[in-house]
Amino acid sequence: MKTSCVRHPAQRSYLMIHQWQLDYCEGDHTTAALLSFFEGWHNTNLANIEQHQQLAAYLEKTGQKAHLPEPNLYIPRTEQQLIEGVLKACKSPGKIRKSVQFLKEKGVISTHKNPKDGFDRMNYYLFHPNIINQWLDQHYSEPTPPAPKINPAQRQGDFNHHTPISPATIEKDTQTTTKVTETNTLEKPCSACGASMVQRQNKAGESFWGCTHYPKCKHTESVIHNKPPPKPPPHSITKRAVTLYDKEGQYLRTQVLSEDHIKQLPEHRSAKGQLLGYRASG
Repeated sequence: MKTSCVRHPAQRSYLMIHQWQLDYCEGDHTTAALLSFFEGWHNTNLANIEQHQQLAAYLEKTGQKAHLPEPNLYIPRTEQQLIEGVLKACKSPGKIRKSVQFLKEKGVISTHKNPKDGFDRMNYYLFHPNIINQWLDQHYSEPTPPAPKINPAQRQGDFNHHTPISPATIEKDTQTTTKVTETNTLEKPCSACGASMVQRQNKAGESFWGCTHYPKCKHTESVIHNKPPPKPPPHSITKRAVTLYDKEGQYLRTQVLSEDHIKQLPEHRSAKGQLLGYRASG
């Protein structure tokens, strides 16, 4: 499927900056580019985790055993790799460090050491989309549409306001095959003799249409009841990927959990109270 009118070279890096990213980064293009870079790799890691879980479920279902390295959300990068990641929008390591510090202070990213190798000096970044989503909800929420204007006479259900009804409307309403009599009994014409038919009940308590000329006319018809409303669909269980931390606040893994399960987990927040993820149970 074509995605562009230009034939872009394969396996080449690209970078997209949204206006909201510039707004969030106070107009700093390098920091906005770095924010876009971290968001892109976080999405890639999420896709890898989802594929890993699907493959693991398939292997378990088919009884196959295979050792699959579990992916995670870490983004290991050196300063030089960050400069290349923003397509050298800036070539100064000092500027990259300043942008990283800005995003860390905002709580958008956090830096960690290699959880499996204490001698690794590379920074392992974690991107926290919840912080961005909360900011977007506050600054880019859709305005609530104004309430429609209601005539004061309609506020009380038109009890004090009546629209004149034309004689043509009355005549049209009276030309019906089914009508309500003074005793609120439904009637309709008998297809056998032309007399009126009324609803009656048999010994079993079932309703049926019977001719008023009975026993001269013994024509009856079944009562067609309105079909009961369809049963509502079963409650769908919504799931989403969440970041889990241990009791010490160290990143553990990303896992897809149901909303009911997520509600039972304690929240893991930054020093500024921003939601970063949840504490793993057990």
